[in-house]
Amino acid sequence: MPRKGVRPLILQHSRSGLIEGVVLGRNDDYEPDWHGRLKASLAYNRRLFEQAGIDYRVAFVEWNPPAGRPLLGPDLVARFPFLRAIVIDAMVHQRLCQAQNLSMMLNFPYNSALRTSAADYCLITSGDLFFGRALVAEIAKGLASGCLYRAERVNIRANLPFATATPLMIEDPDVIEQVDTCSEPPYNVPPYTNASGDFLMVDRATMTGLRGFDESVLNARLHLDSRFCVTAMAAQLDCRLLGRIFHINHGNSYRNRGSDYPGERYDHEDGLPYLNPPSWGLAEYAWLPLSERLWRVSLPETPGGVRLPADMAPAVAQAADRVTRRLAEIRRTLQPKRPAPGHVEVAATYSPVAFKAYPYWHGATVEPAPGQAATITTSRAPWGNSAILDLEGAVPETQDGTWRWVKLIIGQLSGEVAVSIVRGEDILVQTLSAESRHTLWLRTPPGSQAILVRNGEQAGPSRLEIESVELLSQASA
Repeated sequence: MPRKGVRPLILQHSRSGLIEGVVLGRNDDYEPDWHGRLKASLAYNRRLFEQAGIDYRVAFVEWNPPAGRPLLGPDLVARFPFLRAIVIDAMVHQRLCQAQNLSMMLNFPYNSALRTSAADYCLITSGDLFFGRALVAEIAKGLASGCLYRAERVNIRANLPFATATPLMIEDPDVIEQVDTCSEPPYNVPPYTNASGDFLMVDRATMTGLRGFDESVLNARLHLDSRFCVTAMAAQLDCRLLGRIFHINHGNSYRNRGSDYPGERYDHEDGLPYLNPPSWGLAEYAWLPLSERLWRVSLPETPGGVRLPADMAPAVAQAADRVTRRLAEIRRTLQPKRPAPGHVEVAATYSPVAFKAYPYWHGATVEPAPGQAATITTSRAPWGNSAILDLEGAVPETQDGTWRWVKLIIGQLSGEVAVSIVRGEDILVQTLSAESRHTLWLRTPPGSQAILVRNGEQAGPSRLEIESVELLSQASA
């Protein structure tokens, strides 16, 4: 149990509508004056919500603190009475992380704060951004349970005086450098996954039921946000775009670092929707109270710690359990990633040279290659459409639960390409490929109409050779 005189980890509140944002950080010189910008962001956002009559608080999680440097958490707790802090020992990072170039994980620190929140709404966000006035005004109109709330990220100049910033300064069109659009394909439909990790808000019961970010990813931090979005939608949440957030454009963001981003590559569309175990959020680790609103998390065998889960009203716990059960059932009924051993039929074959590149897909070409293969050169633009193959009519519904896949044999490849299944205007399944010769499997649900090849995330054309294309079927067990 906590020491006498130390308040519980859970923040209590006396009014409905409490929102708690979760912010991560460590004292590692991530960016010039990152600590100063963090404090400016915390004060600015709190003030904006206060002016709208909304109780906004923050859980700051300090992950893997560098040795020999002072902690950020104690200073933030002393400075901001609306903030609690969780310091997670470097030993926890060493036990969990499986990538040598990754010093800051996202899933476990975010989840530790989500698991211990008592807010009505939990917000996954960052410490280098400023909320827009229109977004806060929309929140002030009221929020609903069972809805994933998103925001469009606007990247602004890094040389502004953030400590004294005003909304007129932050939202000035002249300081905008780039917008991570949520109004253009393929990001203009729920759950608006473009740069989604800076604003993901869900009511506490639903967030607890979803169990936060995927804890099975131990070697990367990229795409954890989009995996959460897809899982939330699979759990039948609604989704609403609230407005804009204004993010300090810095050199370490993914949009600026690209392939140099920390962590390893992985198939971020595999295993969706995911479901964390009941121990999610470091619930079985040792939680030790350091002072009021300040906790330390260490290895489970550390003496003196208390165990989670945190207290929760019965009605909230029951609502969370319903979300978890629904998500577990949906996972059980989804298609496997590829056919199971057993009887598989070839429903259709397609000639790779039937891929078509439209003239307005600048620079994209489809050319015959030796045998029945085709060589596709993509457009130069990141994510630029480059070639499409009609599946000759939408894949039909079946009565027996038959599962279908498109199987592509990929030959020589240079650069990086995205290969997708398309239904109408929706990209249903997408795999990013940067390997040499291999087999690519794409789950193909009813209504699928085409295979789309696009350039990858980086500017400049890519080339790939497609040797064969088959539509396979297998009856479900």
